[in-house]
Order: sequence, then structure tokens, then C-alpha cells
Amino acid sequence: MTRRRTILQVAGGLAVLLALSLRAGADVRTAVAHVDRALQLAFAAGATDEQVKAGFLSLLDAIVASAPEARIPGEWPSKAAAARRLVAAGSVPDDRAVAMLHECYRNLHGGRAFRMPAAIRSISDATGYARRQLEAARDLLLRGQREEAIRRLLDTALMIVTPFEQ
Repeated sequence: MTRRRTILQVAGGLAVLLALSLRAGADVRTAVAHVDRALQLAFAAGATDEQVKAGFLSLLDAIVASAPEARIPGEWPSKAAAARRLVAAGSVPDDRAVAMLHECYRNLHGGRAFRMPAAIRSISDATGYARRQLEAARDLLLRGQREEAIRRLLDTALMIVTPFEQ
């Protein structure tokens, strides 16, 4: 009886672990799909304002989808989700949403404020940088490096909504 109970407990534990890993895999697939959609929409030649907004929302969706399994403490997941809702209801950029994303950034970067990367001096530079960041984040998600992927996604989101001097 004891051996049978042990086998059942082990089997039950394995089932729970399998279910959790499948759920985590689903979160990664969802986040990657959002990154792919952001790349497709935001960087399409002749993208409309609606497509750019949908691409930005997909970028925020990737951040929100990645959050549950990330090992980064703080309230940033709820702030990222709230920023996403504000953008969905309004426009890009929404000042309140941008402020929330800046809070998230500081939380994920040890209190440091976002600064536009020095290499960005033109719209072309920004576009190339954002595309590379999203592609890198996609690869990081697939390799299970959620925390770094989230940092890159958030960096890209803030770069998109932060004006820069030409």
C-alpha cells in the first residue's frame, strides 16, 4: 500500500510539473507570437497609424505575457498591463501609459531611468535598433531568458514613445 501511494504521489507530482511546463511553454509561445506581430505590423512599409498602434499593443502584450514566469520582483507586471489598457483605449503615446512604462523600466533596471541609446540619431537608426531589439527579445524568449527579453521589449517600447533630438 505504501509503495503504491508513493508511486501515485510521484505520478501526481510529475503531472503537476508537466502541466506547469506546458503552461510556461504556452506563455512563451504567446509572447513570441506577440513579438512577431509587432515586427510585422510596426515595421511594414507604409504602415498606417492603426497598424503602428496595433504593433505597439502587440509589443506591450509580449511584455505582459512574459511577466508571470519572470523572476523580477515588483509591481511592474500590473503597471505594464495598465499601460497596455490605456494605450488600447487611447493613442500612442498616452502620457499616463508612458509614465507607467518608465516606472516599469526603473523597476527592471535597478532604479535607473530610461535614456535614449546614444547610437540613435535618426528615425532610420531608431527603426533599425527597435527591429534588432525585438528580434533579440524573440530569441531570448525562445531560449528561456525571459528577464532579459522583457528588459529589451520594455527598452524598445520606451524608445518608441520617447522623442529624440535630431
